Amino acid sequence: MVVLIGGLFAGAGAPAQAAAGATEQTVAAANLWNCRFSINFPPYYYDEVCTTITSAPASGVRVLDRGTGREVTLYNGNSVYVTNWYLDSSGLCGINGDRYVWRIGWQKPSGGFGTAYIGDWYLSTGSASTWAAYPHPRGGTLNDRYGGTWHGYCNRPL
Repeated sequence: MVVLIGGLFAGAGAPAQAAAGATEQTVAAANLWNCRFSINFPPYYYDEVCTTITSAPASGVRVLDRGTGREVTLYNGNSVYVTNWYLDSSGLCGINGDRYVWRIGWQKPSGGFGTAYIGDWYLSTGSASTWAAYPHPRGGTLNDRYGGTWHGYCNRPL
């Protein structure tokens, strides 16, 4: 089953059109910004770094929602948040010479969150030297969010 989420992330990808439930806080180069998501327990919000999908074909890029096991299609302009990054040693997830892979997420209309892995090439994160120095709202930088080495396809079960 493929779930289309184009309506979840409406807009042209500007920070003001952040993922459902997110609010704009800081705009920075390379289309990275701090975003806040509402949650149902204290402190009632969750701060992350958001970006947009770019470089996807017109048909979108399919990712595996790790929470549901369903494929989700993301389109250019959709907003997502980035959590951890990985270095792909296999060349099967990081594509077009870009070896970086991100764990991404989005808030669903139900208030829950979807998570997936995607090659950096599809995201508007900019170069590694740009995103690595970007401050994370919960401390440190995106460079501090290194998750390890990646092997295999993005949509493989973990």
